[in-house]
Amino acid sequence: MPVLTDFFLATRSQLAKKSAAELQLSQFPLFQAKGIDPTKVEALATALGLSDVSLSPTEPEAENEVWLFPLPPAFTRALNDLGEKDFKPVLDRWMQSEIWGRSAMPAKELRGVLKSLCQLANKSVTSKTPMWLWMSL
Repeated sequence: MPVLTDFFLATRSQLAKKSAAELQLSQFPLFQAKGIDPTKVEALATALGLSDVSLSPTEPEAENEVWLFPLPPAFTRALNDLGEKDFKPVLDRWMQSEIWGRSAMPAKELRGVLKSLCQLANKSVTSKTPMWLWMSL
């Protein structure tokens, strides 16, 4: 069963007093993805040239196996700043990272994921709204 993941934009005040399981993600700018768990996001951060990116859930003991991870501003900026010239090398490094193992996505699908993440990061930087990862098992 694939991990369900969504990337979205929201301020901390918009998320206040709600658990990850209670969120209505459709009310936020959103990119829905399957299988892009925190370890794959960390591998993407490494492919982008960032070091020491480690994602931690806002509620480590989450109910209903649903978690929310704030994405570091440096990660969002790196996605936003990813130019055409560097897109393919970053994609290639991400695809070749050990984290994919046997569960690698097809290159075309992963290219679409990276492109959508870059577009969402652009909205995040433009609107000054943090980027988040929602995950459910």
